[in-house]
Amino acid sequence: MKRKSAWLFLPLILLSLMLGAKWRADHPALTKNDAEMRALMSHSKGIEVSLVTWGAKEIKEHRVKLSGKEFQPFVDCFYLSPQTYDSHSSALGKKGIVTIKPREDGVAMIIVTLSLDKGVGEILVARAGKHRMLNIHPVTMKRWIEFLMTNPRIGPELRTRMKN
Repeated sequence: MKRKSAWLFLPLILLSLMLGAKWRADHPALTKNDAEMRALMSHSKGIEVSLVTWGAKEIKEHRVKLSGKEFQPFVDCFYLSPQTYDSHSSALGKKGIVTIKPREDGVAMIIVTLSLDKGVGEILVARAGKHRMLNIHPVTMKRWIEFLMTNPRIGPELRTRMKN
């Protein structure tokens, strides 16, 4: 009788494991590198966001400045990807890219590039004459696009480009 009741709980156990794995995929664990990047970005004062699209005849660019307070939700959900991807910044595609410059001063330079076509992002960090190119976690990419879509100065332009 005990064996039969144990088999009844197996689907419940499997369901909880699947839900736990899905939750972990949506909420990655904060690593040392993530914390370091968040600390660098949190000292930003004026953040420049550029939407760039290459057309057949023209280059469209839409620039917006965000305050440090407006940028804080972006910093709070920033994660680096454990996987590596090929660099995508040169392959722009139809929808274009979003470039975010949270910091550019004498101490550090950070440039985040989000490819709207491929759905991947990368971050360039330059400090003390050295630079690193790191990949952004897909969860970060998804949340940043959501934040940009809800911003009243960026959202309408971004929605137009995402439809094309």
